[in-house]
Amino acid sequence: MKYLNMLNSFVKSWLQQTLNLPPKVIVIGMALAISLVGLLILWIRKRKKAKEDSSEKSGPDKKPAMPAKSLVRVWKEFLTGIPWRIRRYTGRLPVYVLMGESGSGKTELIRKYTDYEALSLQFQAGHTTSPLFQICLSSKAVLMEMPSGILFHKEADGRRALVKLWKALPGKRIPHGVVCIQGSMLEKETPENLKRLALYLRGKINLMASPSGKPVPLILSLTHMDTVTGYSQWVSFLESQGMSLEAVWNEGSGFPDIQRALDIYAAMLPLALTRVPSGDYLAMVDFLENAGRWLGVLSAFTKVLLAEDPFSRTPYLMRMSFHGEGQGLESSGPFSMTAHKESLDFRLGRYRHPLAAGGILGVGLLGMTALFAAQYNELEKMDRHLDVMELIKPSSYKELHVHFPVGRGRNLASRILPDFFPEQEKIMVERLTGLVRQHYLYPVFYSLRNRQDSQEKMIYLLGLLYASPDNGLRTMILSKPENWERVLGLPGQLVADYAMYNRSLPTIDMDLSLSRVSSPGSWEPSENSLMLHFLLRRVDAVCEEPFITPDILEDLQEVAGPVLELVTKVFSYPMLNEIVENLKKVTPLGPDIEWMQRRDVLLRHEQLQELLRSILVSSLIVPDTRGLALDAFMELMPSIPQRPVAYPEPLVLVLGDRSFQIDVRKWHDLILRSQMTTMMRKFMAENHERLGLLFFQGTGEFPDIWLNPSSDGTHFFAGQARIDGRFTRPAFEKRVKRSVEALENQLKVLPVSEGEKERFRDFVQRQILLYAERYAEQYTIYYQRYHLRVDSPAEFRFVLQQIPSMGSPFMNFLMTMKENTMLDVGDSPMLRPVARRMDDFAFMGRVMGEQDGRYPQWETYKGLIARLQEGLREVSFYISQEEREQGAALKERLSPLGRMGLDILARSPDSHMAMARMWLGTVGVAPEWQQPFLEPFHALERLGKGEIEERVASLWSDLSERHMKPLQNSFPFHPASARTLPLEALQASLHPDGNFWKQFRAYMGTVCTYGGGQWRGTMGNLRLPADMLATVNGADRIRRVLWDEKGEPRPLQLTVRPAILPSVQGGAALPVSTYLRAGRESVFGFNQMPAWQPLGFEWWREGSSAAGMAFEMRTSGRRAYREIAAEPELWSFYRLLQRGRRVEGGAVSWFLESPWGGADFDMVFAFQSDPWALIGFSDSLQQSGDGRRFHGSH
Repeated sequence: MKYLNMLNSFVKSWLQQTLNLPPKVIVIGMALAISLVGLLILWIRKRKKAKEDSSEKSGPDKKPAMPAKSLVRVWKEFLTGIPWRIRRYTGRLPVYVLMGESGSGKTELIRKYTDYEALSLQFQAGHTTSPLFQICLSSKAVLMEMPSGILFHKEADGRRALVKLWKALPGKRIPHGVVCIQGSMLEKETPENLKRLALYLRGKINLMASPSGKPVPLILSLTHMDTVTGYSQWVSFLESQGMSLEAVWNEGSGFPDIQRALDIYAAMLPLALTRVPSGDYLAMVDFLENAGRWLGVLSAFTKVLLAEDPFSRTPYLMRMSFHGEGQGLESSGPFSMTAHKESLDFRLGRYRHPLAAGGILGVGLLGMTALFAAQYNELEKMDRHLDVMELIKPSSYKELHVHFPVGRGRNLASRILPDFFPEQEKIMVERLTGLVRQHYLYPVFYSLRNRQDSQEKMIYLLGLLYASPDNGLRTMILSKPENWERVLGLPGQLVADYAMYNRSLPTIDMDLSLSRVSSPGSWEPSENSLMLHFLLRRVDAVCEEPFITPDILEDLQEVAGPVLELVTKVFSYPMLNEIVENLKKVTPLGPDIEWMQRRDVLLRHEQLQELLRSILVSSLIVPDTRGLALDAFMELMPSIPQRPVAYPEPLVLVLGDRSFQIDVRKWHDLILRSQMTTMMRKFMAENHERLGLLFFQGTGEFPDIWLNPSSDGTHFFAGQARIDGRFTRPAFEKRVKRSVEALENQLKVLPVSEGEKERFRDFVQRQILLYAERYAEQYTIYYQRYHLRVDSPAEFRFVLQQIPSMGSPFMNFLMTMKENTMLDVGDSPMLRPVARRMDDFAFMGRVMGEQDGRYPQWETYKGLIARLQEGLREVSFYISQEEREQGAALKERLSPLGRMGLDILARSPDSHMAMARMWLGTVGVAPEWQQPFLEPFHALERLGKGEIEERVASLWSDLSERHMKPLQNSFPFHPASARTLPLEALQASLHPDGNFWKQFRAYMGTVCTYGGGQWRGTMGNLRLPADMLATVNGADRIRRVLWDEKGEPRPLQLTVRPAILPSVQGGAALPVSTYLRAGRESVFGFNQMPAWQPLGFEWWREGSSAAGMAFEMRTSGRRAYREIAAEPELWSFYRLLQRGRRVEGGAVSWFLESPWGGADFDMVFAFQSDPWALIGFSDSLQQSGDGRRFHGSH
């Protein structure tokens, strides 16, 4: 009965400790148990479903997969059929696996060389009849016949089934492989079939070696050998000698020489000669002679079978046996008849269950004994340690913690294992809690009692001291021991140990009044709430303002800081009221504890704490807006982070006679309004110089529009310009229009004042104006840069074909202008400046206006181009439509292109240029915008001008060669020329009705005009031959000198004055008069005051001219004459001038010799105008007084 009570007490104690596990441990254990049960159910269901799926996949048309454990089941079925007394002996027997093709004699070998049938009759052996694998037991071996279906199976499921079979063999035995081959068929089999069979065999042999990793021994059995000539005679002879026909090799002897395996039997032929009949002897000799041939085939087969494989162990050939009908049972059987020795592991296996049970019982008893001794020694050791700790404080709490049950690892283990000393354990725990009070808690109490402003800590300490299972303090502390660790600075493990294991109240007398530990500043703030009152009043006032400035925010933060410190202190003791309420139930407290509760009631409000924190963390610093586009800025505005309100419900706080509604949302709204206002002002200040690009952020978003971007000046459409992609229709619609249209809706929802919104609208409006100006400027430049570069008529014709075609550069140019200038500004009044600026390009809508899929005005322009093309295709022969048409002869010499260009240069109202300008005027295209449309006509003008210039130069060259150059190279027009121009040639060239003037007017009458006494070009930009006008005007001046208006020749009128006769000092000859004769007219000079005299020279008559002087002899009065005369011819007077020399004053001097010797004389006649200038082609000859000689020689 005594022992039953002890057992009962022990069981109750163990159950109580086990059931006292912490709730977390119990919950985790239950969760693990439920999870294991659930996983087991899922595994069973998954396995069942897998079986069902495999059965569904098997059908008449699908080969069923071999289950992984199908062969293992055959093996277990075989073991089950063996009587249990015999079954244990199977582990001692070798295992032979017979492999070969169907009909190779596997079954015959088993029946002939084993006794499994005899054992079966005695109920002592078992065998299986499964079609997958046939296994039988003989007295000395376990025989396994591998069907050909398994042998030639090459799928993965078969491999898994075989591997599991070989692993299931007892002791991981290495099976012997018996390879059965029909010996009589070796010579008939093809090498390919034998190689294929060897590879299949090697694959299955490799699987046999996989469990142990050791090479598999092989036995090569040749069956049906009785059909081979001489085999039966050899077997009979060898049996008579007590021998068998076979070949044996040792492991490690290398590759067997099968082809020469029977050569050793040749040494027995002499003995056979004396023992067997001659016919049998000859058959035996024939057998040995033929053996090398079919053994060679077998050797090739064996090389494949035993080839080296880096992924598996190479098997080795142990024996080669021969079998046939009539052969003795014991002569050459393939199976070893020596039984394996039973291993120690196998013998022990018979008694493993009893031994295991006994071992478990012994270990259990030993463990209980050791546990009892350990607990006893542990209590004894703990008792000694506690005795020391009662006298000396431990160096760290860890030395004390390890003795608590949780510190000694008895949290979980002590609830599972029995506790032999529960009462002693309780005593030790009481001693431990007493040591905690003695060495840790009481010193803290005395320290706090002597410090001011530590009332909260004192309450926390009292709550810990009075914590026990009998009050709520224990549960409160264990739920959050970190609070006591933080407040009291004690180790958290100490707090948890004491709260969990303390069961007694403090034994010292403690003064629980808090007045001794309170400082004057610790009293309730309701007695001195001026700072809080001021703060809340200011907050109420600023929350009604549109925004707050940084200075006001800083002032509020300075006031809110100290108040938040006090509120934070209240919140740093979160369980103070609960501790006080529980302490009141345990021990009486002083009356001054109530002020702390009133302080908590007033300040312990999350809304108040959140408001104070929000004030301190608030900032008016806004994100950087530099470089932001308007839409990005407006999207950024709503994304300004707004602090979440943890306590959205407002709090009414009463201070004195006034109540304040604390609503953190109002403060957050104020800060948000202020941040947005600051951000908008900053954005306007940073972007006022963006010049209309306020709507874009960076470049590259929109592709630029290029006019001939790759043009190097050689293309036909040679104008080059670039429009910034920000000034395109997509950019306007996506960035400008969309931003402006969304601006009003975005401004409506922004929590800023209406004044700020209006200021921002004005800022955006100014940016729109700048954008519109830059937009129009871009397309004005783009429009004006369009230019055609055509250098030849062929290029011009090609360009004319390109211009009206769809997709031409000009068409693309016009469509680009239309698409990007016909902007839809919508209904927004802010975008009206853009529409007004785009009115400059309104003509593009008229020119490229579409009606029913057509462009009427563009078709008209195409008609002008077509008319121009048609004009270029006209025949070159020109027929004047008017009599005496000015320049008709020139037009006859021009191509159609040149004639059309001439009409343009002549400003003809019927010219293509005039018609194009007329069309542009009707469409409403102002002159400053007509240039691109007139480019083809300007090109026509340029090309025609070039042809005209070339033709004019050619015609002038012809006229000059036939008329002017002979004239200019003949005397007197070329003073140095010796050839005098005949009168007929002169009249043909210079006469008013001469050929030159007729042809010149006919050819040049369009490009030149006569007025004011000279010819001028009528087309200012037409480049005439460099010398033409000067030459023609010179010729005209000569014409007017030589002929009158009626075409009658007129004399050259000269005004001549003779010089004073030279004075002579001494000498016989005295000059008395001078004379100058020009044809039939003369002038004379005498020794008197000289005067100007007219001299007319009839240039068209041949006559002589002379200059002479009359001399008189001083003594006799005799007269003599000396003169310089020109031969009678045309222009003889100019020949005379040619023989004189020019002297100062525009005079001409001739040198005369004295008739009677003495000094020579210079006869001088002055000319009022240069006679050479009268017939000169230019004014360069109108010079006098330079002292140079005329263009002649004396």
